[in-house]
Amino acid sequence: MLDSGSTGFTGDPRLVELARTGAAPAGMSCTDLHKLTLLSMLMTDRPELQIVELALATVPTLLATTAVHLYLRDGDWWPTAPDDCALAALPVGNTHGLPVRLGVDEPAGYAVPVRSPGIDLGHLVVATAGPLADDALFPVQVLAQQLAVALDNARRHARELAMVDRLGRILHMHERLVAVAGDGDTAAMIDAVAELTGRAVALDIGGGAPQPSAGGWTDRPVRSPRARQRLIERLRREPRSVRDGDLLVALVGHRSDSTALLQLADPHRTAGEYEALVLEYAAAIAAVELARSATLLEAERQLRADLVEELLIGIPEAVARARARALGVDLDSPRRVVVVRPACAGSGGAAALDGLRGSIHRLLTRHGGAGLVIAGDSEVLCLAPADLGWPDALKALRAEAGAHPCRVAVGSLCRSVPQFPTSLRHARQAAALTAHTERDLVCFDDLGIHRLLALNNEAGDLDDYIAEWLGGLIDYGRRNSAAADLTGTLRSYFNSGASITATAAVLHLHESTVKYRLQRIVDITGHDLSDPATRFAMQVAVHALEAREALGPPTT
Repeated sequence: MLDSGSTGFTGDPRLVELARTGAAPAGMSCTDLHKLTLLSMLMTDRPELQIVELALATVPTLLATTAVHLYLRDGDWWPTAPDDCALAALPVGNTHGLPVRLGVDEPAGYAVPVRSPGIDLGHLVVATAGPLADDALFPVQVLAQQLAVALDNARRHARELAMVDRLGRILHMHERLVAVAGDGDTAAMIDAVAELTGRAVALDIGGGAPQPSAGGWTDRPVRSPRARQRLIERLRREPRSVRDGDLLVALVGHRSDSTALLQLADPHRTAGEYEALVLEYAAAIAAVELARSATLLEAERQLRADLVEELLIGIPEAVARARARALGVDLDSPRRVVVVRPACAGSGGAAALDGLRGSIHRLLTRHGGAGLVIAGDSEVLCLAPADLGWPDALKALRAEAGAHPCRVAVGSLCRSVPQFPTSLRHARQAAALTAHTERDLVCFDDLGIHRLLALNNEAGDLDDYIAEWLGGLIDYGRRNSAAADLTGTLRSYFNSGASITATAAVLHLHESTVKYRLQRIVDITGHDLSDPATRFAMQVAVHALEAREALGPPTT
């Protein structure tokens, strides 16, 4: 119950009396009271513009005025601001209308506060022909209070509608992104963000151009590695998305090890809170998807590596084909086992081998052999397509940033599953037979006579042949360690085209010394070096000895 003597409600006891009794106080006609009552009803649940229009249209029916203006403290004038009139300095707590000077054309007027308890929105300014009595201005004061309440309610309602709309958009965004996240399709996620925001979107996971949404993403220069790293470090420090030129960018996952960027094109810088929220929520969901994809890729990589190991060791063909079929690996395509080793033994350690494995993986991916790569303790093994041109492939490996020098040995052709272990053995034999040379690329098929020697080594025939032709010479060297290296002399002799002069030049000896050593060789072995057939057999034996030293003991 309001106290009729209180002024706490509006500061004007007449308004209190009007609210208490409903009867028009002195200075207000019943007609004006009915107008105000009807106006109060009409302003209920209307938009702000309609409320203002109703109020401004009613003022002239309550008061003789030449012009009506509404000034709101947020800077708006309705319909327009009168010349040379500044109301911002008027007292906020003023209840009654204050006389104001409106300008040359409208010299006199009153500024009636548009206020109610807890509400102070501005002033209703009326231009009059002269001064007014307080009672004459009272109906406009009542209207101004009604206007304050109606505008406040309209603004509250607008904020509530905006909040409901925002919540609805957020709910739709949540449902849309969760739906595409369940499909596990990163491209669909990017397209969903573009659909929800109405802007072009791209996912930058590094290593090339970003993955764009369907249409709308214009060609943009790819960030330099340094600029990209600076942006990532900045995002790791920020709790939310940031602007980078004409892009709004969010770090996918916001983890210390995350390097993926989800970015929204915003050339006119009009993206607001909603767009930022969509981008950040999508980045969080994309992080889960990328992590899941990475886990699946790592699992598949490990399964492929296991398959490579089993093929190289030798497993039943039916088992190998079943596992290869599950991984989408075609075992009917001709392949070769390739051994890749750092050019310098022990250089770079595990990191160098892992980097080399990654380089070979990328190389084979471009040639249809993705994932068939494993890294061992000192070498990388792969099952390469048989038609891969290794001279060009070796150049591509060396061209990669941070590439380590390496040597490549290519094994024999594999047309069936049981041939993979043999191809591996041949690749390693090729690497061993040329380890003392400067060759960075060797193919088993190109080894010439050394290829035949390696094949004989598998059956243990190599030792028998060496013993037949060089056994005496080898035994003599063991018994007389201080004597001249007759085996080395014989090797130089054959490598010099059986020329005594050339051999002497290579060994830095006098020709007579070379002749003496060759005679000693004939005496010890009993083989006549002047006989072409004998000389050829002994030359093969020298090559066989080199092969034995490179290949080690017989494999069987």
